Amino acid sequence: MELQELRIFLVLAEERHFGRTASRLLLSQSRVSQAIRSLERKLDGRLFERTSRSVHLTAFGEVVRDDVGQAYAALVEALQRSKHRASSVVGTVQLGIYNNSLNAGPQMTAVVRAFTAAHPSCAVHFVDVGSVPDPLALLRSGQVDLYTARLPLDQPDLTIGPVLVRQRRVLLVAATDPLAGRESIDYDEIGERPVGTLGPTQPPEFAEAFIPSVTGTGRRVQRTVGNLGTAVEINMQVALGQLVHPTVEGWTEHHYHPDVVAVPIRDLPPSETALCWLTAVNNPRTSAFVEQAVAVLAQSDSHR
Repeated sequence: MELQELRIFLVLAEERHFGRTASRLLLSQSRVSQAIRSLERKLDGRLFERTSRSVHLTAFGEVVRDDVGQAYAALVEALQRSKHRASSVVGTVQLGIYNNSLNAGPQMTAVVRAFTAAHPSCAVHFVDVGSVPDPLALLRSGQVDLYTARLPLDQPDLTIGPVLVRQRRVLLVAATDPLAGRESIDYDEIGERPVGTLGPTQPPEFAEAFIPSVTGTGRRVQRTVGNLGTAVEINMQVALGQLVHPTVEGWTEHHYHPDVVAVPIRDLPPSETALCWLTAVNNPRTSAFVEQAVAVLAQSDSHR
């Protein structure tokens, strides 16, 4: 059923005259008549009683007018709101991404495409924060609008949005390590192998969840001296047997090293990432991007 047909019907119901209806809608009278006949066929009912002198709604037509009129008005209002929202979303979304698609998730490309299609006057600029000691500082200073943060994140000034990806936990070990041949392990099985420490600027709730200081049996893990470096540095240290590193599945695909093996960890919960932004900043670009992300991710979930 076409919206134009409904519009013609509602105006004719108000004007009760084909000529005035055609003039008001800038259409020919024949187009008005054609639209009404088409609508009557689709609804399987007569909408108007026509004579040479007058046009009146039938009882069925009055019911349709009352029902369709409210729905049509609501639809027009919604479309106007969407149009206004789209026209107000201009400029560039600064999106902070850490560690490539490990944090952004497999649907980020689809999210960006949907956003730019809905808001062609707004671009998306990716900001690689992998070498930044404190990525949240970029968010708080306004250098990025959104950040693909790894959870948990319990910061009172930040809003956590839709989850982007959920990943199993793995332990990176040297290819020569006895654990490298295992199908999976418990976190406690790292034994005396040292693990690294995330930098001091990382939120403590995230740091503890990502590299727990205590195993399931209550044993404290051994820590290396100094903080973890880049992915290249971590891989080299793991390959040389200087440390083991709890991370997420996909690491070895994104940061391949022939002497590093990822072994699934059974007793650590999956790690999630999500979009986050400053609660106090009312930015139409941010709201529109998050809205598209929610829609795309929901569609993706429905097809799993």
